[in-house]
Parts: sequence; C-alpha cells; structure tokens
Amino acid sequence: LRISLLDLQLMYKQTQSNSSEFSAWLDTVARAAIDVFIPNEERKLRKIKPPIWLVAPLVAKLPSEVQGRILKVAGQVLESTNSFGVKNKSSENAEGNGMAGRKKSVQIDNQPFLGLILTCLRGQDDQKEGLLQSLHSQLSQFLQNKDLENVGGIDDPTGRIEMLNALQLRFNLVGGMFDSIQKNSTSTTDWALLLAQLMSQGIIDLNNNS
Repeated sequence: LRISLLDLQLMYKQTQSNSSEFSAWLDTVARAAIDVFIPNEERKLRKIKPPIWLVAPLVAKLPSEVQGRILKVAGQVLESTNSFGVKNKSSENAEGNGMAGRKKSVQIDNQPFLGLILTCLRGQDDQKEGLLQSLHSQLSQFLQNKDLENVGGIDDPTGRIEMLNALQLRFNLVGGMFDSIQKNSTSTTDWALLLAQLMSQGIIDLNNNS
C-alpha cells in the first residue's frame, strides 16, 4: 500500500505541470481504481481476487483532484452498466436470442465499492451533485422500463438477483449522500417523488428489496 502510494504521489508531481498530461493521468488512475471492482474473465479463470478493500484507504491519501475524477468515472461506469438486467441501447446481439434482449448486467462488489465512493465524497460538493443527478437519472430510467416482469425466469434464473443487486448498490450510494439531497427543497421533492414511484410500482418492498 505504501509503495503504491509513493508511486502515485510521484506521478502526480511529475504530470502536474502539464495540464493535458495531468488530465489524462487522472483519467487513467480513476479508471484503474474503478476497474478493480468489476470482475473480468481472466480473474475468474485464474481465481484472482484483487485487493479491493485496499483501494479506499489508498485513495483517501491522494490529492482531492484524484478523488473528484474517481467520482466522475464512477458515475460514467454506473451509467454504462445501467441495464438492471434489461434491454438497453448498448445491447449487442440482443434480438432473437431468446432472452428478450437482456444485456447481462455488470456485477460490482457493493460494499468495498461503496466504501471507495464515500471516501471520495468528502469535500467534493460539485462531484457529489453530479453523481446524485446521475443516480436519479438511472433510477428514473429503470422506473420507465415496461419489461420488468420478463427479467429472470427459467432461461435466466439469476436475472432478477442481478437486477436487485444493481438497485441495491445505487440505493446505498443515495443513502450515503442523503444529507446533500436534503439541502434544498427541489432535490428533496424530486427524490421523494422518485422513491414513492418505486414503492408504488412494487420495485421497493419488504419482500424483494428491504
């Protein structure tokens, strides 16, 4: 952990004087920090478990620019994997495959990922607002989907579990920023309406997503 911290601090100092190089470095570090939480085929085959719990304490010691960029990339990744187990624009070979065009959702390790995001949120009011807007958009998009009853079933028994895990991660992130939601009445009203709609449609209830 200390070696990685020293490496990153050195690279930070080396690239800071060049704005374009610095921005590219921030993107690289942020993407690398997020990618650790997304399982890939190589890790599964080799049964490699990356040290995901060490990412948050490492990032906590890095400059605020790094943490802000991680939040930005995290929002983009959550949006790009926002299939919730249902069809979306980025689905490939979706038609006619017998699974109602469902794109397999990317499963993120919820608790350590949540710890990373909450670590990065300290003192990042601008990025916090952007992430909240992104999460509101993602949950609103999910609410508008009309094919929820097709998720899961015999052909895809894990589909509904994946969908609920994806929702739980986003609810946990919203919960971690609830103080920001309550800071203005418009945001409070928007979220109250969205959560009420999620409950009234049975997406949130004590049986499937307590």
